[in-house]
Amino acid sequence: MRRFIAVASIVVAAVALPTVAAAGASHFVDSWSNEPVDQFAGDWCGTGRTLAGTGVESGSVKVTETSNGGSHVVGESAGTVLLYEATGNPDVGVTLGDYAGTYTYSGTFKEEHAPGGQGAFGGASQGVMVYADGTTQKVQVTWHLVPQPGDWPKLFFAHFNCGPLK
Repeated sequence: MRRFIAVASIVVAAVALPTVAAAGASHFVDSWSNEPVDQFAGDWCGTGRTLAGTGVESGSVKVTETSNGGSHVVGESAGTVLLYEATGNPDVGVTLGDYAGTYTYSGTFKEEHAPGGQGAFGGASQGVMVYADGTTQKVQVTWHLVPQPGDWPKLFFAHFNCGPLK
């Protein structure tokens, strides 16, 4: 499955691990620090501007794998991404143009995988965009994805809630 660059990189903060009653469930924690991350936003804060870029992200996840083949994942992450005016899309290629600003964020995410592979992913993040001209804007993102093997997602949405420029 393709890595959904934009929103998957934006998401992330801590959530309690769900309780699993099934016998034989395994639990583990993983973390990462200053790993590369990509972002793509087709209509940044309702401006009609397409922004994309790269940065670094750190975070952690708590994973429960159930004995019947399912799993539950909750996590948190925080990062910084340098964003540029962009053309194209992540499926065929993105060309970066002028520097637009730096986005710093933190948030939470979750993943649920049923036995047999069907999954659902979602999260929320909040952060601040510092534009190239020095103005700032608070940004909140909520997203949800339900993939289907070998095809476009059954469901994908990302909602940006952007504060006024300061």
